[in-house]
Amino acid sequence: MISMSDDFLEFYINTHPAPQAMPDRMPKIDVKRLDIKRCEFCNKPLPKKFKVHVNICQEPTKHRFCSRECKESWCYGFMN
Repeated sequence: MISMSDDFLEFYINTHPAPQAMPDRMPKIDVKRLDIKRCEFCNKPLPKKFKVHVNICQEPTKHRFCSRECKESWCYGFMN
């Protein structure tokens, strides 16, 4: 095993910059998919008509669900 002195390590750190992320190899993120509102229980995209649960004591005050079943499952899940 090679023993490196503190002087060599300091020299190496000062002369070799930290590697940067390569932008051409970074994964591409689809911005459109990030803007989609999703159900808070099953994480499916919300349909045009969706259910809203409003409770002013919670943060956030509005919770969106794709169906009545998801809303009820979410509500009763917190009661257990």
